[in-house]
Amino acid sequence: FVGIDGDWIKVAGDDRCILVALDTKTRVIANFEYAESENATDYRIMFLALIKMRYPFKGIVSDRQGDIKRWAKRLLPNVPHQFCLAHFMREVDTKLKYAYICQRLRNAKTKEGYLFFQTFFRPELKFRKKIYAILFARTEKLARTKLNTLIKQRNKYPDRCQPFIISLVKDADYFFRYYKVKGLPRTNNLTELAINQIENRNKLIEGFQTDETAENFICLFIHNYNCKKFTSAKKRHYRLNGKSPLQLAKINLEITDWLNFSQKH
Repeated sequence: FVGIDGDWIKVAGDDRCILVALDTKTRVIANFEYAESENATDYRIMFLALIKMRYPFKGIVSDRQGDIKRWAKRLLPNVPHQFCLAHFMREVDTKLKYAYICQRLRNAKTKEGYLFFQTFFRPELKFRKKIYAILFARTEKLARTKLNTLIKQRNKYPDRCQPFIISLVKDADYFFRYYKVKGLPRTNNLTELAINQIENRNKLIEGFQTDETAENFICLFIHNYNCKKFTSAKKRHYRLNGKSPLQLAKINLEITDWLNFSQKH
């Protein structure tokens, strides 16, 4: 299963995009594209590169980016594609200002004040609870039943909630694919964690002056990431500790000259 996501970096004051494809079992960054934006051309190049290297697709997980959906469907029509549920929940939370609502409830100084805010924000809180119940239901049948109930009650919710209902109805198969495909991740959190490492290092550097230095840095960083051993994995991921992503992919890493290796590959 491959997770696909993108992130932005600054190059001479302009925005550039890094598109990343991460194998969710081994955590290997299988491919990346350095691009001016998250556009159709670069996602097409990403998929074609993975196909050319004979990546053994079992499934794809991504956000709702239209270009990813289009090229995955066109180039890999028989590969199941799952939309990231965490991405969707964050979009809902942003639109509903959920963090602000939680802050007002936490800061209520009296029980009466808490009940007032709970009543005032009831439509938003109720809508968020229903969306979560649909996305993370125990079975697909239960998820679709809850979605049908939401559709019937849609007039009870504010206008800003309606686009999410429409999206769930339109792309229900993409949100519920993980029920049918064993092991298919329902979130793209692993890919985001890898991208966050690139983002954090980029903040320390405070941007790049040229596209060449930016792309070279990203290339070297990804080589380092793929070769670096995990040390702090917990619980069910404990097996990762002491091994790098490439070692988990059963690739020999007995390299005497790492710099020469990274330049060749």
